[in-house]
Amino acid sequence: SLMSLNCINFLRKWNNDIIASQNEETGFIPHTVPFSGGGGGPAWGSACAVVPKVLYEATFDERIIKDSYGTLRNWIKYLENKNPGLIIEKEEDGSWCLGDWCIPVDGYAVEEVDLKALFKELPPGLVNTAYFYHCVSICIDFGRIIGRDTTYYERLARRIRNRFNEEFLDKAKGVYHNGKHMSNVYALYFKIVPD
Repeated sequence: SLMSLNCINFLRKWNNDIIASQNEETGFIPHTVPFSGGGGGPAWGSACAVVPKVLYEATFDERIIKDSYGTLRNWIKYLENKNPGLIIEKEEDGSWCLGDWCIPVDGYAVEEVDLKALFKELPPGLVNTAYFYHCVSICIDFGRIIGRDTTYYERLARRIRNRFNEEFLDKAKGVYHNGKHMSNVYALYFKIVPD
């Protein structure tokens, strides 16, 4: 939308709202404000990384990164604390830690969403861990831009990448999970695939 509409002020305001919505004690980014449980997952909270990244790439305004950096770091810490094994399967209590719940599968109709069947096709842990890795990668980029030490996040990114590939990569077949569409796309798009 930044290419066709001058909506930078709207998106800056949205980014500031995301920052303001973060739970100061835990680092959780709610799916909605106010938050009362329900749907969502780390892809929603990862807006604290993706929105400022898009804004920065459109404006090269480092203030966006400086404003967002602490929020992103706290979000990463939150995900790491909730999931010490680095495969993201837990979020807030009472929340559905969804992955990609709208994938194209045979017989899919909105009125008949069978989450168990969808999650068999594309496990939420695969999607959520890919987003976790993406957030850490953005944090590294942001830290370098504003001159922060990124050593911790570089190590964390390697650990997440290794765990992701241990958990989801079928090395014999050279595919992720069941080898279908989205399983491979997440790993490729977020650059988790081993060299």
